[in-house]
Amino acid sequence: MTYTAKINVGGKDITATGSDPEEALLSLQVPKTRYRAVISLSGGDKMIERIIAPPLIHRAFHAHGLTKEIGIKNLLSILV
Repeated sequence: MTYTAKINVGGKDITATGSDPEEALLSLQVPKTRYRAVISLSGGDKMIERIIAPPLIHRAFHAHGLTKEIGIKNLLSILV
């Protein structure tokens, strides 16, 4: 099954696909921002949409090492 992750940050839509939800999220190229973002994850006939805060955006997409892993796990727990 193919998963599609889409994020709207500052009026820009960014889309990425992957074979599982984590791969789809890691494929997103998100710019640094101080604003909230709307993120959606769809796979098959199911779609989940959430609003996420700037600290979680930073942890999941701009941090390194353990902080990034924790950010992605938190994001996945919100979406899946």
